[in-house]
Amino acid sequence: MIWDYQHLLSRRLLLWSLLSVVLGLLVFGRGDFWRGFAIQAIVWAAVDAAIALFGLRGSLPRLFQTVDLTVAEKETRKLRKILWINTGLDVFYITGGSLLYLLRGANDPFLAGTGIGIIVQGGFLFFFDIWHATHAPLEKPLPDLGIFKETLHDTTDLPGKHGAILLVHGFPGSPAEMLALGEALNKAGWHVRLLRLPGHGTGFSHLFQTRVTDWLEEVEKNLNDLRQNFSPVLLMGYSLGGGISLAVASKVKPDGLILLSPFWKAEPWWVKWLALPVRTILPVSIYPFRTRWLKPEQFRAASTELLPGFNLDDPQVRRSLMDIRLPMVFLEQFRRLSQLIIQGLKRIEVPVLVVQGKYDPVVLPQGTQALIRQINAPLEYVETEGDHNINQRFNKGYAATEQAVLEFAERFRMRQ
Repeated sequence: MIWDYQHLLSRRLLLWSLLSVVLGLLVFGRGDFWRGFAIQAIVWAAVDAAIALFGLRGSLPRLFQTVDLTVAEKETRKLRKILWINTGLDVFYITGGSLLYLLRGANDPFLAGTGIGIIVQGGFLFFFDIWHATHAPLEKPLPDLGIFKETLHDTTDLPGKHGAILLVHGFPGSPAEMLALGEALNKAGWHVRLLRLPGHGTGFSHLFQTRVTDWLEEVEKNLNDLRQNFSPVLLMGYSLGGGISLAVASKVKPDGLILLSPFWKAEPWWVKWLALPVRTILPVSIYPFRTRWLKPEQFRAASTELLPGFNLDDPQVRRSLMDIRLPMVFLEQFRRLSQLIIQGLKRIEVPVLVVQGKYDPVVLPQGTQALIRQINAPLEYVETEGDHNINQRFNKGYAATEQAVLEFAERFRMRQ
């Protein structure tokens, strides 16, 4: 989060420098006072822009890298120290501008404008630095909610002999949500690996420190590992896992690809340009469970089946949920994943099965249909009576999903 904060701070400073340049150019020719003011606005803008661009260059590569909590804490303290030193310098600038205006401004309009220009620039930076110094976020793991403690929430292998299938779960789940399908495939003779994505399942406390590159690398590594010992090897992903599987399959070719309600988002051309200014004025993080649109009770159904340690009636658990701070940069990982999916769609060459719930409110059928129209590989599309839930107990379309998956997988076995 600290590198996103540095990136956001730099973008805000760059925005101020652009506004200063525009203001300076607008008033430059309006007399000696405004000429002095404009020169200060433009000169300070040039310095601010240089600092901002340097900050952007340093923070941008780290936005999509795994966050080390120890390193992040040191960076946060370092940034706070720099901002407090700058705050002291800002007081010096304001004092100097005030003395110039008071002692020389009465007799020289140009120096009066220069003094006021220094006061305005120093005053803005004073509030800018002190606000960002007091709001610099300290990276923390998620609180212990008593969930994902059992071994079924970690990577698990179900031994088999006739090929292998790598199963990739959704967000923010664990391998347990894929267990029923995994057991069905294992019963049919497949070696099944139920993969835990970094930051999920038993690693849930560090979810917000992981990045899309971590998820992709983990799937790719396990896919290559299975290919050393089994043939054929299929890749199956659900929801977020489906999107990750799509991105991986465009680079590392499995023998077949199974997508269950695959996550992706089409991005109109204007979103990329709008995201930059909008993101600049948004906070670095939000508290999702303090909003009206996301309530803890929405997790009760899932916790009954998959998270027996998740007690929503425990006041401590509810307080912990309310204190969860979601970094905005973490949400940008999903946008980045969608970009990678779109870039790789034309490179998908293996047979693909797509299973979509007709009543899915999360991954809409029309979105999935738009996705598969961009895939040129042999493709089979199955629409079930289910929703987004992959759970065998709650999903009305589970039986149809299992049947489609088993039939698709069996065709690969028959070719051996």
